[in-house]
Amino acid sequence: MSFRGQTRVLSSWKWEDDTVTDIDSNSRVTQITEGSGSGEGSGSWKATEQVLTSGSSITYDLTALPRVLFGASITYAFSRVIAIHITSEEDSVGDLRIGGAASDVWELFVDDTDKIDLEPDNDFLLTNYASGRVVDSSNKNLKLEALSGDVTYTISIIGNVEVASGS
Repeated sequence: MSFRGQTRVLSSWKWEDDTVTDIDSNSRVTQITEGSGSGEGSGSWKATEQVLTSGSSITYDLTALPRVLFGASITYAFSRVIAIHITSEEDSVGDLRIGGAASDVWELFVDDTDKIDLEPDNDFLLTNYASGRVVDSSNKNLKLEALSGDVTYTISIIGNVEVASGS
């Protein structure tokens, strides 16, 4: 079994008036190959269209994320996050708060007061291809919370993983 990942980011625009058109963009495509060095990863995890009711929250332990891979139920333990992408879906009503875990806060956030609020129909993307963001027993919890309305979100993570358990 082998692993390959990729992130794509594109911002583009077009200005027009009666005589001039200006089109430009800024883009980056990064290939992630299998391994544990710079720009390398060994696995991915995704939770699609998850729903949090207003005022509720979930804390993801990045060292214990369940998934099904090739028909087997396994648990992933991330040791390093290379890319994380969180989408607050279009049908969300409230904001999605990222951060604020009560303990063992993932290193992206210094403590439980560090938070980012994501409005409906928006994305949060963080990449660190060179060294990744460390995940360990003291830096592992990522909290998501629905503020002032229900939130539908999708989260995906690429990084270095170990299979903690499986069947």
